[in-house]
Amino acid sequence: MVVEAYAGNIVQCDPKIVNISPDLYAVIAIEVIEHLYPDVLHGFEKTVFGLLHPPLVLITTPNSEFNPVFNLGPGEFRHDDHKFEWTRFQFACWCRKICSSYPGYKFEISGIGKGAEGTEHLGCVSQLAIFTRDVSQPHIPTNEDLSGMLRNKLSSPYFSPVLVVI
Repeated sequence: MVVEAYAGNIVQCDPKIVNISPDLYAVIAIEVIEHLYPDVLHGFEKTVFGLLHPPLVLITTPNSEFNPVFNLGPGEFRHDDHKFEWTRFQFACWCRKICSSYPGYKFEISGIGKGAEGTEHLGCVSQLAIFTRDVSQPHIPTNEDLSGMLRNKLSSPYFSPVLVVI
C-alpha cells in the first residue's frame, strides 16, 4: 500500500487526485471543518463527496455543547480561528444534508473524549461522523463538480507531498 499526504487548498481538486479516486479509500478531516467559512465548507463537500467520493470519510469537529466545561460562554469558540462550532443536532443536520446531496452515503455519529462524571448530558468533547458509501452504486460527478475541477486544471492546488509511505 502507498500512502501519500498533500498540503494544499481544500476546495480545489487537483485532476491527478481525481484520477486516483477509484483507488482512494478514505478521506480523514480531523478538526478541520470548523476552520472553514461557509463557502469554503461547501467547496470541501463538493470536492470530498462529489469528486473524490471515497468509500470512507471520517470528520471530527468540536461539540459546542461541551464548551461550558471549558468556561466558554454562548458564542465563544475554543480557538480564535474557528468560524463555527456546532451542537450535536447541528452536526447531525449537516451530515444528513451531505447524504441527501450525495446519494450512496450514510453516516453514523459518535463522540471523542468523554467528560468527567456529571457532564454526560453534554456529550463528548468532539464529534465524529463516519460516512460510508455503498460501493455498488456508480458515482457520476455533477457538471458543477466537473467544471470546478476543470477550472483548476492548469494549476495544482497542492504544494508538495508531505508524506509518502511505501
